[in-house]
Amino acid sequence: MPGRFRPPSALQPTASRPSALVVPRERVGRYLFLPDRARNMGIHLMAGRGSGKSRLMGRVIGWQDFVRGVPLVVFDPMGATIDALLDKIARLSPSDQRALRVPSRLRYVDMAGGGRVVPFPLYYRLGDESLYEIARRFPDVVRKVDPQLERAPILGLNALVEIATKAGMVLAALGYQITEADDLLAHPELWEARLRRVVADYPEAAPAARFFLNDYPSWGAGERSRQTGAFSAKVELFGLDPRARAMFGASVPGIDWAEVIARRQAVLLDFRHEHGLERRRFKMMWAFSYLFEFIKHRGRARSGPVSVIVDELTELTNFEAMGVDLFAKELDALINVYARNCMVWLTLAHQEAFQCDERTIHTLMSLGTQVLGVTTDMDAALALAKQYFAIDPLRVKRHENVWGHDMWRGDYVIEQRPVEFTVEEQHYLSAEYFKRLGLFEFLVRPALREGDITGRVYPVSIKNLDRGQWVDEAVAAEARGALSTRAGVPVAAVLSEIAARLSTTTPRSLGILEGDGHADDTPVFGERATAAARARRR
Repeated sequence: MPGRFRPPSALQPTASRPSALVVPRERVGRYLFLPDRARNMGIHLMAGRGSGKSRLMGRVIGWQDFVRGVPLVVFDPMGATIDALLDKIARLSPSDQRALRVPSRLRYVDMAGGGRVVPFPLYYRLGDESLYEIARRFPDVVRKVDPQLERAPILGLNALVEIATKAGMVLAALGYQITEADDLLAHPELWEARLRRVVADYPEAAPAARFFLNDYPSWGAGERSRQTGAFSAKVELFGLDPRARAMFGASVPGIDWAEVIARRQAVLLDFRHEHGLERRRFKMMWAFSYLFEFIKHRGRARSGPVSVIVDELTELTNFEAMGVDLFAKELDALINVYARNCMVWLTLAHQEAFQCDERTIHTLMSLGTQVLGVTTDMDAALALAKQYFAIDPLRVKRHENVWGHDMWRGDYVIEQRPVEFTVEEQHYLSAEYFKRLGLFEFLVRPALREGDITGRVYPVSIKNLDRGQWVDEAVAAEARGALSTRAGVPVAAVLSEIAARLSTTTPRSLGILEGDGHADDTPVFGERATAAARARRR
C-alpha cells in the first residue's frame, strides 16, 4: 500500500538506494509490506481475468517503485498495467510531476511502431562480447519463440542456426544489421571485397567470411533455397515491414539500460498495438533478451535494484511440448541466479496455471512472494490449497451417535463421537476459497526476508485503493501520444540510414551504446489535460 513519497531530492540519480516510503503510524497495522530484501526474491502474481492484477501492478507495485526512484521496466502485451500507471501519474499536478521529474524519467515505447520507432537492433555490443556471441542472440530467440523448428532439425533449426550465426558474424563485424542479410545471401559475389576485409581485419569472423567466399557460392539455386529457407522466412519481416525494418535494422539501440538505471527511469514497453501473434511474441522476447543480456553483462549491482514487471508472461513464448523446456530452464536461471544476484526485482504475472507447463509453474512458485487471485481451474485451486493451507487432522465435520441395545431399553445412544474431515475433503474446501475470491481480492504469501519463504498466507484487498478512480482512457491515450513523440527516431530517417549503409565504402564498426540525452522537464501531462480529466470524473 503506498504512503507519501519523499521530496524530489531523494530521487537524484546519485543516490545508491531507493527512497523509503513514509506511512502514518496509525495505518501500519492495516497494510501488508514487502521489505526490499524480500523484493529481491521476486513476486509471482497468478490471477484470472478481471481479478484486478493489472491495477495491482500499475497502481501499487509499479507506482511505488517509480515514486521511490527504482529504475522500472514494464513489459505489457495488452496495455492495462501501463494505463493504470499512467493514469496514476496523470492525476498529479504539474508541480508534483516536476518534483518527480516525470518527463525525464518516464519513457513510453509503442512496440508496434508508427511514424517513429525506438530501435532494437539485432546486432549490438554491450562490452567485450565476441562476434559469435553477438550473432547467436538472434537464432537463440527465434528458437524460443518458434519451437516447431525443432521438428525439422536438418533443414529447420540446424540450418537456421548455421546461416544466422555465420551471416550475423559477418554483418556485425562490418557494422551492418539483419537488413543486409538478404543482399548477402542473394549476391555473395558483390560482397567479395567486404568479405576479404573481414578475413583480414576480424580473425574471429574469418571462418564465417570464408564460408560465403568459397562454400556458399558453389551451392546451386536449389541447395541455397533449402539451406537458407528457414532463415529467410524469419528475416522476411525485416525486409517487408518498414517499421520492423527500422526498429531492428537501426545501427544503435534506442534504449541504453545503463542510462535508464543511472537516471532512475521507467521504461514502458507497450505491445498492445502489435496484433500479429508471432510478431508480438518475437518483439517481447527480443526486448526481454536485450534487457537481461545487459543485466548479465552488468553483473552484481552496486547501483541499487531494478524493477522488472512482466504482465501476461505466457505471451513471451510458445508453450508447446518441444519449446517449453528451453524457456523453463532459462526462466529458472533468470529467477534463481541472475535476478537474485544482480538485484532485479522481478514481478511475473499470468492468469491461470494451465497456461504454463509443469516445470515453468514450479519455477514461478519458487519466487519469494506469491500473490494469488481467483482461478477457474479446480486442479490449480487444489494444488494451491495443498501448498498453502495446513491440514487439521482433528477438524470435525459432524458428530454421530454411538448406539447400544439391551432388552429393557432397546436401542439407545451411548455417546457421540466426532467424525473428522478427510484430507481430500479439507483440500477441496480450501480450494473453493481460491475459486470464490472476488474483484481486487488476493491471497498473499510474502517473503519475510531473503531466503525465508515460510511465512503465513494473508488475505489482501485493494478495493479501497484509489477508490472510485478508474483509468481515464482519454487521458491515458493523450499521455501515450505525448510520450511517443519524445521517443525514438522517425522511421523515414532510419530507412534512409539503412539504404545508405551498403553504399558506404568504410562501414562503421559495431559500437558501444550511448545515451540519447532526454532531459526535458516540461510536464508531460499539462494542466489542461489534468483539469479536463478531473472535470470528467466529477
